[in-house]
Amino acid sequence: MKNLENIVKKAIGYNQERGDQVEVINMPFYWSVSEEDTKTVKGSPWQDYLMMAYKPVVSLILALLLIVFIIRPVLKRGVFTPGREMAVLPPIPAPIASPETLPGPKPPASLNLREQTVQLIREDPSKAVGVVKTWIHEKE
Repeated sequence: MKNLENIVKKAIGYNQERGDQVEVINMPFYWSVSEEDTKTVKGSPWQDYLMMAYKPVVSLILALLLIVFIIRPVLKRGVFTPGREMAVLPPIPAPIASPETLPGPKPPASLNLREQTVQLIREDPSKAVGVVKTWIHEKE
């Protein structure tokens, strides 16, 4: 300790005539509470265990909920059944060139194209829907 005190005196330019004072003492940097006191402050062992294990338990519960409510219904529907091929849509009929080629009653020739189309839609809406679908799916 005397050596440390001498080093400090030389570093600060100690002068006894000016009334300088230097004191070097030995004390711990960290004041800790004894381990016995910390054990009494902590909660029960169950609380420690719960604090350590709650994250894995919550993750497990969420995974089970995901399986039960999302994955299981999808598999029951058979969407992702291995070995099952995708359903093939029926072929689209060839596009109809004009209203005259449609089976059924022919519109009068005196009507213009717009009036003929409206009349065909009124007579058979399902055929009109089929024509529009073929136009939509037709590749250019």
